[in-house]
Amino acid sequence: MYGITLVLTIALLGGVVALLGDRVGMKVGKKRLSLFGLRPKYTSMIITVVTGILIAGTTLFLLAVVSSDVRTALFRMKSLQQELVSTRGDLVLEQERLSKLEAVTKTLQESKVALEVESERLRKEIQAYAGEATLLRDNGNMGHNSRIIFAAGEILATEVVVAGADATAVQKQLETMVQTANQLALNRGARQSEHSAEALVLADGSADLPTYASGLALAQEPGVLRLVVTENTEVFTPLAVAFKYYPNQRVFRTGEVMAEIVVSPQEREAELSDRIVGLLTGLKQTALKEGMGVEAQALSQMISPQQVAAVLTQIKDAKKPLVLQIVAAADLWRVDSALQIELQLKTQDG
Repeated sequence: MYGITLVLTIALLGGVVALLGDRVGMKVGKKRLSLFGLRPKYTSMIITVVTGILIAGTTLFLLAVVSSDVRTALFRMKSLQQELVSTRGDLVLEQERLSKLEAVTKTLQESKVALEVESERLRKEIQAYAGEATLLRDNGNMGHNSRIIFAAGEILATEVVVAGADATAVQKQLETMVQTANQLALNRGARQSEHSAEALVLADGSADLPTYASGLALAQEPGVLRLVVTENTEVFTPLAVAFKYYPNQRVFRTGEVMAEIVVSPQEREAELSDRIVGLLTGLKQTALKEGMGVEAQALSQMISPQQVAAVLTQIKDAKKPLVLQIVAAADLWRVDSALQIELQLKTQDG
């Protein structure tokens, strides 16, 4: 709105000055007046020129009065150009400085990452030495049996091998199992030699991983593959292991009674809870012996605390002893990683 008002004011003022100049020119022409001894014709031309100069001058004056930008353009343009050149020069210098700072920052970040990696390596090394020192101290006065860190038959790693799998993929599974078991063995104190990063000794039948993987890849059915300890192992000795393969087959049918015990309402709730936990633990061991890959399933994942609480309430409310059964909730196969079960209570007479 301010700009429109200014433009209109300038246009109006220019028109007024032009009109006045025209009037003066007409009067001079009619009276045939003369300036500086010139002919009236030239006198009229001079008045027209002066009128134009007044219009332009008035416009610039008005603009300069009302606008600081116009004053700057009229009187400080040269200095502004010089300041602009100087500012651009300073900007280039600052950009160069910023680039150098970014390069230094990147170098420092890379150094920080390298130091963190080295710090982590040293921390793990210190932990390893501390673990060895603890094992040496703790085993100093131990008997032979208490020095055993792995028992024969202990499962170190489990994988499911799919039917018709690529030999390369199966070999990758074997290598992962070996790496996992080796780290576990090192953590417990098994060693091939002092300060060795290897602890496992594979049995002859599975030591050649590519050949063993090729044989597994020929299987027409999926199966469970385990890496197990073959003999009791003491601290700071090699850990003998072997692969054991279980072809897939059904272990439990839907509705099959998997385990059962007789419970009495006279038993304390804590005793009943312990017996249920023992029943679940025994069932899991049975499933493992049958070749199921349920090592990672916790007892709390087999049956919820709410279900156990409901069963305990039914037992306490009963008038006579009952049979607590664990029943398969679905067909369970070796390749299944979880036992799907239900708890049932029945009278002893069926």
